[in-house]
Amino acid sequence: MRLTRNPWLVSAHALVVLAVAACALAFALYRITTDASIPGADPHDRYWALGYARPTGVNFGTVGSWTVDDLPPLLPHGFSIGSAVASSTSFSLKRGGTTQKVVSEWVQGDYLAALHLHVLAGRLLTLADVYHARPVAVISGPSARKLFGGAAAAIGRHLYGPSGYAVTIVGVLPATFTGTWRADIARVWMPFDLANAWYEGQVLHPKPGQRADLLNPEMGIAPLLSTPAHASRVEVDTVLQRLLSSPTTRKLFPPDVTALVPTQPYSPSPDSEQAAARRVRLFLGLALATLALAVANVLAITWLQYLRQRPVLRLERILGAQRAHWLRRVLARGALTFLLSFALALPVFWLAVHLLKREIKESYLSQYLQVHLLWASFAAWLALLLLVLWVIESLPFVLLLWRERVDQGPRVIGSAMDRRVGAGLQVLEVLLAATLSVTAAWSMQQAWRIAHANLGFLERPATLVTIAPRDAQIPLPLETARHAELLMRQLVQATRGVMPVAMAGFGPQISAHDFGLQYPHTVSVGARTGDACHISVTPDWVSATGMHLLAGENLALRPQANGVLIDATVADRLFGSPAAAIGRSIDDSEFLPNFQAVVRGVVAPIQLAGAGQPRCPSVFRDKRANGINFLYAPSTLAIASVTTATQRERLRQVLDRVLVEQGAAKYSRVARIEGSTAMRARLAARMVSQARRMVWLALFAWAIALIGIVALLRLSLAQRKRLLAIRSALGECPTHVYREVVLGTLLLAGLGMAVLLFFLPWLAQQFALLSGAQVAPFGAATWIALAVLLLAVLLVAHFPARRAARAEPATSLHEL
Repeated sequence: MRLTRNPWLVSAHALVVLAVAACALAFALYRITTDASIPGADPHDRYWALGYARPTGVNFGTVGSWTVDDLPPLLPHGFSIGSAVASSTSFSLKRGGTTQKVVSEWVQGDYLAALHLHVLAGRLLTLADVYHARPVAVISGPSARKLFGGAAAAIGRHLYGPSGYAVTIVGVLPATFTGTWRADIARVWMPFDLANAWYEGQVLHPKPGQRADLLNPEMGIAPLLSTPAHASRVEVDTVLQRLLSSPTTRKLFPPDVTALVPTQPYSPSPDSEQAAARRVRLFLGLALATLALAVANVLAITWLQYLRQRPVLRLERILGAQRAHWLRRVLARGALTFLLSFALALPVFWLAVHLLKREIKESYLSQYLQVHLLWASFAAWLALLLLVLWVIESLPFVLLLWRERVDQGPRVIGSAMDRRVGAGLQVLEVLLAATLSVTAAWSMQQAWRIAHANLGFLERPATLVTIAPRDAQIPLPLETARHAELLMRQLVQATRGVMPVAMAGFGPQISAHDFGLQYPHTVSVGARTGDACHISVTPDWVSATGMHLLAGENLALRPQANGVLIDATVADRLFGSPAAAIGRSIDDSEFLPNFQAVVRGVVAPIQLAGAGQPRCPSVFRDKRANGINFLYAPSTLAIASVTTATQRERLRQVLDRVLVEQGAAKYSRVARIEGSTAMRARLAARMVSQARRMVWLALFAWAIALIGIVALLRLSLAQRKRLLAIRSALGECPTHVYREVVLGTLLLAGLGMAVLLFFLPWLAQQFALLSGAQVAPFGAATWIALAVLLLAVLLVAHFPARRAARAEPATSLHEL
């Protein structure tokens, strides 16, 4: 017995391989995004991300650095807290020696002890080391072996920073622990307050009470809370509530915090982690549905081929062939299919990881799209799915052997169960194709809206220069406001050498991926409170980017520390209207201790991350008076003029020269110079990329559905061929046969679409969770997508129906 390979079966098998690879990748991503364990940490403890509950909601990124350092001694036995931020760090083994790069974690609180790590040699960083910024460090076992020959030999040795500052190695950690930032493999751990000395040679010791909300809220880092394994959620909540209600410890927290909220699994960014897990669950569900329908297509085509070869099987049976012999041949063919599918799925996996990482590089999920993180889980799931597929693909022949004896004559028509199953599969295939077609239409509609949305700025032609830190160094308070103002002024003057009359000013980074926008602080006026993101700008940046002033005036020409602009959202919440806010004071003590700001003007809300992204109400402070971190946080120089390619190249040269002359080139660089139109296109790129991905998924679903419809139609017609031949011989019109097949197919397609219409509100809600965009479930995009799909179903049903209508009765009666 030999099963002929036809193009339909080859296409169906190719789609199955793609669907299996997609499912295995989805399972691997799901496992890593829902894994509550921290490799290397004590598995008998529980690890939580700690956040604040405020009147405006729960936020996991605003627990201050000073709070993290002060809390550990106040927690009961078995409880501890700490946090760390990962960054690329340069070091050498001797002062002035050859530098090497490694990922380090700058530690706050009792971070390493909270994880209950066991050292290979020496000790862990203690709370006293972190609190007093002692010049000590802990390194990983692989680094100790590479640099010093072993763990014991590393103890007491020194590492030197770019400034020549030395730290002493006091401990070596096992290779299994690589930090809590999964995308970065950490090799060195040092107290956070040493960061300034590491780069500048001088340790900063902030005064108590002045470091609250300095680092963690700026970067959105959630601290890690460890508790004993036997501690229930109720016990954990009781301990945290006791901290908040005690007069001794209440001063450690902002006044508007109503509760301390723990959540699992731990992640430095729980909100982003949970959003990524939701996306992966949705992707997994779609992948499993796609796989099920793709396998059904293969079964239908294989069953059709076996039915057509039944006369050959009967002849072989007469000649003495045994069922066991046929079964061995089928299983051997399945084993070959298994091996080929596994080999083909590996390059598909590698290509998918790299393409997805490039497509969603602005997404939090992109950090997990690394081959070394996903490979083991992917290979295990791939082997399991292909093994199940191997068994399933052998079922048609087994059923043919034992359900319908091959040595019996064919039936006039297939069983009613066969027809019901075939109809159900067609409905499900159209449902899957319609679901992805509608979401693709919604994505394209949203991409168009975002590309043409009003961002509140960038409505006039301008040139935007992005100045970014080198090596993604963490924001550190390493400069004075006076130094920052001088550097900004010199950079602006340098632009006038290229464009003498153009207005230019500094403001925040304009990016679709900005952690700072996600973590607002509380501002208040009397009993009224609200959350707001703090953005530093200069007056000329406000004018150059075309921000809309709704009331009052721009920031003063001379720097004023307490003068601010607020957007209309903040004005409405705190004062009732933009006009009522002018000249009023707001309490901004959470961001800067004892700080009262005076509102000079109210502007329209702006969307620095682009349309379709979460919009944060904003308070705009004068960057000239509050320019600390200018060198270490990305910023944008906005120039109210259109530039040519030659001018942009000249502008880059003069700005680079100023950075070198001021000693800032080792920290900052000119990353990008582009026009406002190009910037708007880049802000919309994420949604455009998502639309492109959804279109490809829709086309993939279309391929499965249309191939499935053709396969099931051909199978159904093959089982009914003798009946149709008898009806034709009795004088039935071919047009009636054609109409019956086409209308029956369209009826099943319409049933699948009707099921989708029932679930459309839920699908729109899931799409909003996936993309952040609100869509109309029954809008024009929905009906256009369904109409196009229905037209495609009509086209693929036309050819089998025409063939059935034109079949010769005499020939059909002798087939099968």
